[in-house]
Amino acid sequence: MEQTETIQQLAEKVSGLNITERSAEPNATRAYWDGEHFHSLAQQVAERQGKQVEVICAGFNDHALSPNLKETLNTVAIQLIRNAVSHGVETPTQRQQEMKASQAEIYISLVKRANGTFQLTIEDDGMGINLNKIRTTAVEQGVISAEEATDLNNTKTAALIFHPELSTKTEADTDAGRGIGLYAIRDMIRNMGGKISVSSRRGIGSIFTVTLPEYEQSLKARA
Repeated sequence: MEQTETIQQLAEKVSGLNITERSAEPNATRAYWDGEHFHSLAQQVAERQGKQVEVICAGFNDHALSPNLKETLNTVAIQLIRNAVSHGVETPTQRQQEMKASQAEIYISLVKRANGTFQLTIEDDGMGINLNKIRTTAVEQGVISAEEATDLNNTKTAALIFHPELSTKTEADTDAGRGIGLYAIRDMIRNMGGKISVSSRRGIGSIFTVTLPEYEQSLKARA
């Protein structure tokens, strides 16, 4: 009984404490993103593209973020979601032909790594990157020569999607085809001292991985 009373008293004291999370980032606050605006964006783009998409978010409310970092993560996530719906996932008919569910899925996660950097991952279960189409389009649009195209490995070919003058869309529309989206995102990330990479499997999907430093490290990178 004495031990029980002691535990209860301790619990009452702990519950009354005002515990705040410390962060290395000035003015850092909890993100408190429910992911609804990501889902709404994907739905709007999918409707225009004749597709069906569900967005699944994880980790955005687990970290204290500076306003600057939060804004950057939000901008990057929005553009990569738009890109995934426009370029990555298939129409319901195409997905059924590939023995997939009619509704595509886009997974968005944010984690803080042991070295203090934040990692944003955008993964879709779409068609993956068509490397042959990337090479052919790059040559047709004068981004690289035919000789250079033959020497490109898969990693360097996939990296061409970040080139400002390359677009695989035959016609520009509200959501894609202007060839500046991923290029602008890459520069934004680099200016903050971060990096972006992409991996893809044909018919399986694509994964974009963005790594961004904490606020103070970001300032040093831009200095």
